[in-house]
This record gives sequence, C-alpha cells and structure tokens, in this order.
Amino acid sequence: MFHNDIFLNPILPVPLVIALSVIALVCFVVSMAARGRKPREILFASLRVFLLLAFVCTISFRIMRAGNEADIETRNIDVLFVVDTTISMWAQDYAGKRERMEGVKADCRYIMQQLAGANFGLIRFDNRAQILAPFTQDTRNVTDAFDTIRSPDRDYARGSDLAAPYAAMEDLLRSSESKQDRKTVVFFLSDGEITNDATLISYAGLAHYIDEGAVLGYGTTAGGRMRESNYSEYVADPETGTAAVSRINESNLRRIAADLGISYIKMDESSLVDARISNIRLMAKATVSGAKIETFDDTYYYFAVPLLLLLVVELVRQIFFRKL
Repeated sequence: MFHNDIFLNPILPVPLVIALSVIALVCFVVSMAARGRKPREILFASLRVFLLLAFVCTISFRIMRAGNEADIETRNIDVLFVVDTTISMWAQDYAGKRERMEGVKADCRYIMQQLAGANFGLIRFDNRAQILAPFTQDTRNVTDAFDTIRSPDRDYARGSDLAAPYAAMEDLLRSSESKQDRKTVVFFLSDGEITNDATLISYAGLAHYIDEGAVLGYGTTAGGRMRESNYSEYVADPETGTAAVSRINESNLRRIAADLGISYIKMDESSLVDARISNIRLMAKATVSGAKIETFDDTYYYFAVPLLLLLVVELVRQIFFRKL
C-alpha cells in the first residue's frame, strides 16, 4: 500500500520478483561481457532488457486504483450448508473417480456464487456436529471454513451418525426464524451412510423452519474406495482386510429430504441444483443496504501495451538483424 487510492496486489511477493529480475539482468550483462561484446553494445542491450523486466515486474505487482463506491445488494435469505465430513465422503466415486468431498466443496461454492448477497452458514458433522460458520454475509469467512475441512485421521474417525447435526441445525434455524422477513434455505450434503449402528432419526421437527433447499447425495451404488488421511494406502475393511468400499444410501437421504420437506438430488455436477436455485431466487427479495463497498480497478494494461511493443521490436531485431 502506498496511497489511499492506489495499492499493490502482487501475484508473487514483491521482494522475490525484484530479486529474480536483478539476478536475470546481472546474468545477461555477464553473458554479454563473456561473449566479448563492446561496452556500448552491452549498455544498450542491457537497457532494453531492463525495460522489459521493469514492465514485467510492474504488471506482476498488480497496481490497483480505487474506483467508485458501490451499494451492497443483499437478499433476505439465510442459506445453511450441513456437510457430512465422515471419511466416506472422501470415497473416490464422484463424477467418475473424484473424491466426494471435492464435489461437495465445488457445489457449495457454486451455490454461493449463484445466491450472492445471501447470508450463509456451515455445519459439519461426523459422529458429532460443529458449527464452522454461523449465518454471515462474509462469504470469505464461509469459504475459509470450507477450506478447514480435511479427511479425518484414522485414529479419530468414529463412524457416521446422521443424527449428529440435528441440534446444531435447530440452533441456527431458530436464529434465522427470529429475523424479520427472512427465508431459510437448507442444503444437506451427505452420502447417507450410517456406520455406527445407530438408527436414522426423523428430521420432521425442523421442517417448519425451512422454506426451500435440497438434500444432495454423493456417491454411487457401486461404491468407491477412500484413502486414509496422510497415507497413500486405502482404508481397509476390518473384517476382510481388503480396501473398504463406501456406497451411497439413497434411502436414508430421501427420508431426510421428505422429513425436511425439501427435494432430494443425486449429485454428479453443480448445475443439477439450478432448479432449486431458481426457486430460491423467486422467493428472495433483493434489497440495497446502506453500506458501501469500494471497488478497485486493475492498471496492468497500461504497462502491457509498451511491453508488447518492446517484445515486437526485439523480435524484429532477432529476425532481421540477429543480434542483441
């Protein structure tokens, strides 16, 4: 930052870029001298290289300038993500051989982009639940919370319990209901497996809090194997010793969806939720808050044009004069 209206947003650390440029320039000068070039030739060639490096560095610094202030548009909806983070969600059978959790994170990012301006919350669960983000319009906070989700260590994993998130969901759904003129949306993301011998509880008691949403199912009936956290080998079935296979349980997922009064969608790509997103948009009201956000504009194109011209000049010199 060097002015209130102008600041740097570098692609690489500034000291690193400068150091690499200096090293490149020194190596060029030494190379020219080693080839017996005259001092005048070295001077003019070094000047051209210096200009090229200067423009490259300036572009990599990403000099930004303040633009206009813009109103923040908000929507009167709270969107709650309830994400199964048991080890089976790292089974490799999403849209081919990708991990289910990879699909979960991509789909949640997609929903957040499509419903920009809403408040978002995040609950993760395995054998217990944890609120990673209460409802907030700060999408960076929610995105960072998603980034903290990792495959559980084999010594920690205690199996799947689809009853685990109920209490945490109720807490956040009640907080949403207490807000005036709010609509509440729930996306419940899981493979539907229960591996701790528990029975599936009813979620019907939460239905009256929810206006829209969907239960999103991940996995296949053929199943997929999952790698152990920080290990290259696959999780083993304790009974057979062979690689364990996790399979989607759509019966459980459909029952949860019916209890909550929302749709069930088996996920293979993010666009499958488009119909639900359209319905959510129809019931949401977009309002302009009193808050302002300052926009910033990139300036790299000011330096890209002269850089391009210099490169063209050098290309012409190499083709027609064959010397630096």
